[in-house]
Amino acid sequence: MLVHLDDRGRGATALGLPVTSIEVKPTNFVSVKTRGFDIESSYRRQVGPGTMTLRALASYAFEMTSNNGVTATTDLAGQNTGGLPDWTYRFTAGYDLDSGFSVQGIARGVSGGVYNNNYVVCSTDCPLSTADYRTVNMNRIDGQFFYDVNASYAFETGGAKAQVFLSIRNVLNSDPVLVANGPTGNNTPAYPQTNRALYDVLGRVFRMGVRIGL
Repeated sequence: MLVHLDDRGRGATALGLPVTSIEVKPTNFVSVKTRGFDIESSYRRQVGPGTMTLRALASYAFEMTSNNGVTATTDLAGQNTGGLPDWTYRFTAGYDLDSGFSVQGIARGVSGGVYNNNYVVCSTDCPLSTADYRTVNMNRIDGQFFYDVNASYAFETGGAKAQVFLSIRNVLNSDPVLVANGPTGNNTPAYPQTNRALYDVLGRVFRMGVRIGL
């Protein structure tokens, strides 16, 4: 419906009816494109009195582009500040005994990345820094591996199945890779600036307990 304004700025429709309201609604026209692949391999074999299990899983992100039609297109793949890492790994090795005892070791981690794929790294003769393509002197975030250990023992008591377990996460107590978050980031010693989705901020963590199936 068309809206016309008279010489006093009052609105009226093409049908001569008065305008009672005008609604302004945002339109979401952002497009996101993601490409990548997963690799998985596993091996299981009887070894001595128990069974050994090996499993490897790796994911690679080719791209994760975001285009809002206004600012420059951004590829989030490889941005360890909040996008997808180039590589994500997880390797497990387990051994299960027929007596009910089992132990498992886990290695998990991510590859190194950047703060932003659109940043221009330079130290001299730098181009003009813009909101879309900022010039920086460093655009690198290290990757990291963490190691976990799980152990459990299954048994029966009173006709019910039970299990005691112990889990140690981040066995080496590795510190997270610090990632600058800008002036609004929290940089206190207890809460370092980092991407908590990728890096472990709690250090070595122990969990133990008992599970009972009724």
